[in-house]
Amino acid sequence: MIYIFTLTVLLLITRHLFPLESINLMMMGIFTVGIPSALLVLEKDEKRNEDDILQKIRDNALPTGIIIRIAIFVMFSLAYKFPIYTTFTDGHFVTHYKEFISDVTLVIGSVQLFSLYLLCRPLSRFRAIVIVGMTALFYGTYFISPVTKFLGIAPFKSFRFVIPTIICILMILMVRALFSKNIKRKTKKIAILLVGLALISGFSFTKLRQYNAKAAIERPQYKKILVDNWERSQVNKENVNER
Repeated sequence: MIYIFTLTVLLLITRHLFPLESINLMMMGIFTVGIPSALLVLEKDEKRNEDDILQKIRDNALPTGIIIRIAIFVMFSLAYKFPIYTTFTDGHFVTHYKEFISDVTLVIGSVQLFSLYLLCRPLSRFRAIVIVGMTALFYGTYFISPVTKFLGIAPFKSFRFVIPTIICILMILMVRALFSKNIKRKTKKIAILLVGLALISGFSFTKLRQYNAKAAIERPQYKKILVDNWERSQVNKENVNER
């Protein structure tokens, strides 16, 4: 996958551990790539496909992979600096690394499902059923404790993944708009998407400042503790208690 390769290169440069394991990505790959690909091949379509495969890669797979990589790296970097996945309980910090893994896989899966929708347009009844079914199965796995335990992720607890997902989708739409041939329509779309990105980014920045202020009040030296806990949790892949 494009995002795995580019993320690996970026993490090698910054000397960080790769945050995901193969088992974490299994269900996401099954419900967003594997099963949809197998089912869509079965669709009866007598219309000849005249689309340029290289153009489809340029317009869909490549930008999606790069944008997902950027999103994961930003989420990873922010977790070092802000207590997004760290709570202050009984006088010590607790790092919830599995919740981070869960949010990352939710972002990747959600963006890939959106890309699947873009690739399937114009939608037929069969394609719509496939997309809706895979979406339900994908999100449903996060509510089944034995499955989440097997995958090494946390059960669904919050909607934190929604903001990075929306940002990724807006960026994908912006890239697609840049390749549009209709100049007037292109300019209008890009302007709307930029306003949306600005609003979402402003909201995210405000929330991060709130996280920062709250943690600083609870424990003045939280920044060093946060980094130590986060690095240890990557190695252990479990919740870490700072005593």
